[in-house]
Amino acid sequence: MTVLLAVLRYLSLAYHAVLALFLFGLGAVALITGKHNLQLDVVPWGGKILTFGLLAAALLGLLAVKLAFGGRARWLFLAYSLVVFLVMVKGFIFSSYSFAKGGLTTALLLILGAMLATLYGWLSFRRKLA
Repeated sequence: MTVLLAVLRYLSLAYHAVLALFLFGLGAVALITGKHNLQLDVVPWGGKILTFGLLAAALLGLLAVKLAFGGRARWLFLAYSLVVFLVMVKGFIFSSYSFAKGGLTTALLLILGAMLATLYGWLSFRRKLA
């Protein structure tokens, strides 16, 4: 069980680190260019709110990953993982979002990754890691 938990831990941390870096890249490009015309149909925001929201989510995600990697503030990683999972489910499944060819598979894999990261967040929150 500890090997499985360790694998789940590193995959969860890597998943959210990559996601946070991606969000930071999107927000940084929009901020640097001064064109706040990002359009993500998964979230209901747009314009400057979306740009700064992406940057804030990315920084919070990187902080949550860093602290969870060190074994501190595991509640923050759990909260961040849960919010990401809920936003993905709402945005991809319970909205008018339409998928291009192959997009449904990608969305389901992203949701599965977020669900596994949330599972790790819950397990690590409930027990002391070695």
